[in-house]
Amino acid sequence: MKKLISIFLSIMLIATLAACSGNKPAAGAASGDAPAASGDAIKWTMATIYAEPVGGNLTHMSLGAAMQKFINDVNEKSGGRLVIEGYYSSVLGSSVDTFQQMERGELTIFYGQPMASVDTRFGAWSIPYLFKDYDEIKTIACDPDGDFFKLAAEWIGEHNGTLLASGITNTRGIFNSKHAVVTVEDVKDLKIRTYEDPVVNVFWGDICQAMPMPVSEVYTALQTNAIDGLEFSVNSIISRKYIEVGKYYTDINWQWAAGASFVVNSDAFNALPDDLKEIVTQCAREAAVYQGELEIKDEEICFEQLEETGCEIHYLSDEERQAWIDYAESISGKIRDAVGPEAYDQVVTIVDAACT
Repeated sequence: MKKLISIFLSIMLIATLAACSGNKPAAGAASGDAPAASGDAIKWTMATIYAEPVGGNLTHMSLGAAMQKFINDVNEKSGGRLVIEGYYSSVLGSSVDTFQQMERGELTIFYGQPMASVDTRFGAWSIPYLFKDYDEIKTIACDPDGDFFKLAAEWIGEHNGTLLASGITNTRGIFNSKHAVVTVEDVKDLKIRTYEDPVVNVFWGDICQAMPMPVSEVYTALQTNAIDGLEFSVNSIISRKYIEVGKYYTDINWQWAAGASFVVNSDAFNALPDDLKEIVTQCAREAAVYQGELEIKDEEICFEQLEETGCEIHYLSDEERQAWIDYAESISGKIRDAVGPEAYDQVVTIVDAACT
């Protein structure tokens, strides 16, 4: 009997030790990620506010499609050693929520626009008319070896994040249900939905009735005339079906936002072996380029679709666009204060130098 008891206790001890060894977290995993046993895949989580592409149709889906490509490429090129699970459509929270989760290590990768409500310096990327077109954005902002990218990486690094890549995202026009907009004065009688951001508040606050509002409430607000319109990208006007409750679009293209930023928790990234770091970085940069290619093609399709629905589109002439640029320059002091003088001057100096 004593011998049987001894054998039973030995078996229980072995089982207990095996169970404990299986609960060790995977190397490189952020604290909120699923644990993995030694030799198993490292498991990361990634989140965004953008929708996941479904059905193979990538129209109006450049941002979600780029994230999907990144995840698939990392999972494949790492040979299953690093597995990323993606969460789309704000299921883990807003851009502010998910960026802060990344910073704390509860989430491994943030994908989206780092918001000024987290760090006022991030608003410097959204200075009105900072870039002339997508070529400038691609060349200046998205080049990992450029001064603009390095400065952005430095700021993000202070939040325990490593900036892997940045796509061109898109630019923002104005859409409304009341009348065509050509000049700055044309928005004075409009209730315009904006997002909560110091630069946005300064730009729109004095020229219209600016109404900060979650994007989830916009369709109903347009439908009930609680708002007359919003400043938004053309592809989002189509994808969110705002065209059903509005009629006028103008390509004022007043702002670029760093909305295709791939930011990984630095603790998790630094814990990776060098070959996996290289794979993650390369896949992010390829996905960022892919986003830009899709976006440019998509804009052409979107404008065609707007016209087909009967939307009245006004394409600004050079003279008309200059009037908007002049307005932005007239409030540059207020925007500089909102962003912070040092950050504002750093970004403007980099862009001016690159454009000369």
